[in-house]
Formats: sequence, structure tokens, C-alpha cells
Amino acid sequence: MTHLRKLGSNGPSVSAIGYGAMGLEGYYGTADEAAALDVIRHAVAMGSSFIDTADAYGNGHNEELIGRALSDAREDAFVATKFGIVFDPKDTGSEAPTGWAFH
Repeated sequence: MTHLRKLGSNGPSVSAIGYGAMGLEGYYGTADEAAALDVIRHAVAMGSSFIDTADAYGNGHNEELIGRALSDAREDAFVATKFGIVFDPKDTGSEAPTGWAFH
């Protein structure tokens, strides 16, 4: 499966197909932490060396899951994290208007 792409002119080479980790937090249904760790490890074992996450996924919990899953294989994956969605700490969540027309 591993077709590689170079990030920039001097960056690392990563798998052309990455793993998007948003679903590990229950956005698409129930979440199981042990299964989430297994999924991340399996994705990397299958050659997906690009892992995409964001600090907004589970209020940072997603990034912690990825860190734990890769603790013994850190050199095998490139983790990209997005940032900038700010939630009120007193709020359990809110809409973030993006204009992307998701329904």
C-alpha cells in the first residue's frame, strides 16, 4: 500500500494515503479507547505513515491517544495536527461556522 509523497522540498516522505483520526473520539458513533489504540497501530503497521488529528477532537484527547498508540513506533509515523477551533471551557461544544456547507 505504501506510495510515498514528499512534504515540501526538504520535508519527510509520508504515505500518500493517511489516516484521519477524528472518528476515534465518537463523532460518528460510540468510541472505544482500546479499539482506537489498536486502529492507530494497525493503520501504521499497514503502511499509513501520515496521521491527521486536531486539538479540537475530544479537547486534545485524540492527540493523547495517538501519542500513546505510537509511543513504541514514533519514528514510523508523521503526525499532523490542526488547531484554531476554540471552545468556551464552560461549554460542552458549539457550532463553528465555517461556510463549508456541511449538513
